[in-house]
Amino acid sequence: MIPAWLLRFLPHIAVALAVIGALLFVDHRGYARAQDDQKKLEQRITAKISDAVDAIDKKTATRIADIDTTQRTIVQPVLTREIIANPRLSDPALGITPAMRDAINAARAESAK
Repeated sequence: MIPAWLLRFLPHIAVALAVIGALLFVDHRGYARAQDDQKKLEQRITAKISDAVDAIDKKTATRIADIDTTQRTIVQPVLTREIIANPRLSDPALGITPAMRDAINAARAESAK
């Protein structure tokens, strides 16, 4: 049998357990909602970062294509023409011509942009 003094506190204990259970339930629901909100936030941040990286990649690819075009159409023909026209370029002791130096400097300036 249950002692009489315990029967006197049983309703109070039941109410306390019900309140504690309700608080734990509400707390767990809040925790679950906070986790869901955090996941959504991380997904939005990841999407924004991905979009930014894609934009940077696209801009970089465009810039590289522009440099390649400049190299093939402006700088490379000048360098090739100077190398063909001046056989002394194969001799390191003689140095480079002013036109070759200008073409090299133009290529360096273009790649520094």
